[in-house]
This record gives sequence, structure tokens and C-alpha cells, in this order.
Amino acid sequence: MRKCKLSILKSFALIAVVIALSFGFAMAQDNAKQDVNVTTLDKVLKARGQVTPSERKAAAQNAARLGLKIAKPPVSTSVSTTPATPEPGTTDPAADQTN
Repeated sequence: MRKCKLSILKSFALIAVVIALSFGFAMAQDNAKQDVNVTTLDKVLKARGQVTPSERKAAAQNAARLGLKIAKPPVSTSVSTTPATPEPGTTDPAADQTN
């Protein structure tokens, strides 16, 4: 009789744990769907005063509707095409030579 009571008690405890966990998961899913205080990238960027992705998308759609073509930035190269300028306070060895 004692073993039977112990197994019944274990069964009820296991059932209680399973039911508690299932309600917890169900409540967590409902709260995730109804959470109003979700931080989005748009909210963060707008608070910083930066352009949000939704504003960029709206601007691109507006430009396309007006028939404007969006220019892509040029591809940068690793080699600079501008001549190097000397640092302030240094002299150019080519300019120091006298003829």
C-alpha cells in the first residue's frame, strides 16, 4: 500500500510540473505577441536623430515614382590617385636642391 501511495504521489507531482510548464510557455508566447515596448531599429535610430531604414525605403520608392535614378557610390580602390602632400613643418627634399 505504501509503494502504491508513493507512485500515485509521484504521478501527481509529474502531472503538476507538466501542466505548470505548459501554461508558462503558453503565457510567454502570448506576451511576446502583445508586447508593446519592443525596441526596434527604427525607434533607436529616430531617437538618435538618424535616418531610419523605413525612411530610406520610402525615399527610394518616392524617387522611383518620380523617375529618378539612384546613383551608386563609386568603388574605391586601395591605391590613391591624389599625390601625397607633405606634413606641415617638413621640407620637400626636391625643393631644397639649388641649381
